[in-house]
Amino acid sequence: MRNKIIKALKNLEQEKNIRILYACETGSRAWGFASEDSDFDVRFIYVHNIDWYLSLDEKPDTISIMLEDRELDLVGWELRKTLRLMKKSNASVFEKLDSPEVYIKDDDFLKVINSYKNEVFSPIAVMYHYLSMCKNVFSKVENEEKYSLKMLFYSLRTALASKWVLDKKSIPPIVFNTLVKELDFDLKLKERITLLLVLKSSVDEKYLHDDEEELIAFIRETVDLCNLKAKDLSAAKNKNVNLDFILKSAIFDSEYKE
Repeated sequence: MRNKIIKALKNLEQEKNIRILYACETGSRAWGFASEDSDFDVRFIYVHNIDWYLSLDEKPDTISIMLEDRELDLVGWELRKTLRLMKKSNASVFEKLDSPEVYIKDDDFLKVINSYKNEVFSPIAVMYHYLSMCKNVFSKVENEEKYSLKMLFYSLRTALASKWVLDKKSIPPIVFNTLVKELDFDLKLKERITLLLVLKSSVDEKYLHDDEEELIAFIRETVDLCNLKAKDLSAAKNKNVNLDFILKSAIFDSEYKE
């Protein structure tokens, strides 16, 4: 599939007259808890040629396409949009940049954009992002007799990402196992999560699960604590960081210098 993905991305470059600076896997395959039938969630950052930017008209800044009978989901963000979101400490941008599965990358671009992550990282903004996501997916699990194992893991991932922000005051890693291993919580729960990861890899998305009262209680307690402490978290170190030079350098395909 990797070769198909890279070929699809290269075809998009030709069809859309763009240059892809970075492309990676996100979703369950990047998080580390894919099921047998999980699709491929490929996300990419791209730049247009100079003429696209020299216009009074607002133009689409997202490319979205489904391929391979909906098995391959390609979504790209134009670089200016990406940088604007990054300045707002958008957690989705951070996750992309931390993906363990990279399909295309401009090394110079990746090095410079990564060097600004900690400058724009706002613990309070990222905390509320993950808490909001957790509340949304956890509602599909918390009071149900049977529930999607996928939703349980989505709830665990976002709860642990919130806990990471609270405990470590840093950007949460995208890989789920890193969250589990490096955060401090009950060892028996960690062992149970490990067993469930094995189960999830062997069943399809339609599988329904039950009887994880301790994990559900843990998620609830984690969310409640993070909700209580979130307001005390700080904003970004540098709200006024100027990332214009990254956009300009990418457009002109030149050296990344301020």
